[in-house]
Amino acid sequence: MLRAFVAVVLCCVAFSTAGCGRKKAWTETSGNSPMAAASGFAEALRTGNLDEAAGYWAYDTEAKAQNEDWDSIPSGQRQQIKSKVRQDRIKSLKPLVDAVKQGKGALHATGNGPKVAVIDDNNATVLIVTVAQEGSGYKVSASETPCGR
Repeated sequence: MLRAFVAVVLCCVAFSTAGCGRKKAWTETSGNSPMAAASGFAEALRTGNLDEAAGYWAYDTEAKAQNEDWDSIPSGQRQQIKSKVRQDRIKSLKPLVDAVKQGKGALHATGNGPKVAVIDDNNATVLIVTVAQEGSGYKVSASETPCGR
């Protein structure tokens, strides 16, 4: 009886730790239009959710631009490259959070790409986003704050 109990406990411990050491996969998000991608990206920045904002980024486009031989790179290596690009991108998005938070009221995207302006209720531009089509959706490929922000 004791051996059966010990075996059950060991199995439970083994199953509960099976996922340890694995990296959490990130969620990629895209907009169904350039304005939707820009709006989602800006709102995620406004709430300070850098992981969500980074989910809107066009990693395939950026990684391909940085690696001429992208099409010949095995998919496992591609994921590693995209993970590194994503880590760097999250760091670079941090300064945008304060700029976007300066917007008054709701944020609205205007323009239909590839450059989309994100404006606030006072029609002040808080962010300018370049959007690229990836697959069936739209992703952010560049972002900048207007002068003075």
